[in-house]
Amino acid sequence: MSDRVVSSPEKSGELPPSAPAAPARASGSFIALYILALFGSYVAIITPSVVSLALKIQQIDPAGKVGSLSLVLSVGALCAVIANPLFGKLSDRTTSRFGMRRPWMIVGLIGGAAGLALVAYATNTGTVLIGWCVAQIFFNALLAPLVAVLPDQIPARQRGVVGGLMGICYPVGLILGTWIAQRLATTAPRAMILAPMAIAAATVLLLCAKLKDRRLDRAHQEPWNAVQFLRTFWFNPRKSPDFGWAILSILLISTAIMTFVTYEVYYLSDYLHISESRLPGLTFVLTLVINGTSALTALVSGWLADRFHRRKFYMVFAGILAIAGFLILITTRSMVGMFTGAIVLGFGTGFFYSGHYTLPSSVLPSEQDAAKDMGVVNIAVTLPSSLVPIYAPTLLGTGGGDNYPALFVSGIVLALLGIPAVKRIRGVN
Repeated sequence: MSDRVVSSPEKSGELPPSAPAAPARASGSFIALYILALFGSYVAIITPSVVSLALKIQQIDPAGKVGSLSLVLSVGALCAVIANPLFGKLSDRTTSRFGMRRPWMIVGLIGGAAGLALVAYATNTGTVLIGWCVAQIFFNALLAPLVAVLPDQIPARQRGVVGGLMGICYPVGLILGTWIAQRLATTAPRAMILAPMAIAAATVLLLCAKLKDRRLDRAHQEPWNAVQFLRTFWFNPRKSPDFGWAILSILLISTAIMTFVTYEVYYLSDYLHISESRLPGLTFVLTLVINGTSALTALVSGWLADRFHRRKFYMVFAGILAIAGFLILITTRSMVGMFTGAIVLGFGTGFFYSGHYTLPSSVLPSEQDAAKDMGVVNIAVTLPSSLVPIYAPTLLGTGGGDNYPALFVSGIVLALLGIPAVKRIRGVN
């Protein structure tokens, strides 16, 4: 059985925009390859943003590390915000004989590797900034078409389970990436940054070799002018209110979660006073606890979402658990309290991961612009990496500095705003 069965009268496999791929059922082997590719991509993309960059900048600029990390992460995330829907739209318009998605995955791999190489060999913050921006641009050239494979190739009745599997790619990828980082941080710091890229290359190339990609005939390619370019970064919330509320809820809850994830390393070193020699190892343990919990939760909640058709419920529950986790972190200042709060936050993150792709993919404004619209979803997921570093230094600097409770209160407020946004979605349960 082929990996994708297309409901189309065109035997050539070339699909006009009005005829999206409509698989009868995605095979287990294809799903496995797809999840492996997304997992490998996250290992390369997330490990630097959460662990490796913080350690690299701490080595280069120990005195100004908070400001330098905020600058690098915020500018890099801004590049991601622009690049993701742009490359998604380019993917939707690609008429290559190799398919619509595959060429951009390859381009993304090559450019992402070049950007990480700049970061690995950097000797100052400016070079780290340039390298990370290059990496973010091309990683999103990879990620945008890769995420679009979900609506392209996976039928709606399988998206809960597949979405749950997609959800665990982030936490499990981060666990592996953090393990690599703590093993190589002192002995081979450049390899700490570059090794995850090898995993991404192997898994994505395997998917590219097996993917029965959508093809677009040049005659069906829509014209693209300046107005169409600007629309790449926009959808009409009046015409697609459910998609708009889904995007808003994802943005708010994702930002809430990122208030802890972004500064996890410095929370341990500056607030709990963990020594530099213990920092990589304890960061790995904390990452294992949070993301191991979230991975299992995402997998189970994704299966339950398909079984009981309750996609909104799990996103609401994500917000509630995030609030509970932050309350524990605020009211305690100990290792036990930190791990307890992290576990609760991990459960909430798992529920978020199981729905942050499947919920909006169920209310897409247009199937023919799937990659572009899923690129807008990725803006909501990645923009918090840019937003949090903008306001976090101000909050952390209040009351004499290292005011992590103030930062975590902002996470609670954001989660409280995200819950009613989920409830406004009418098109799904």
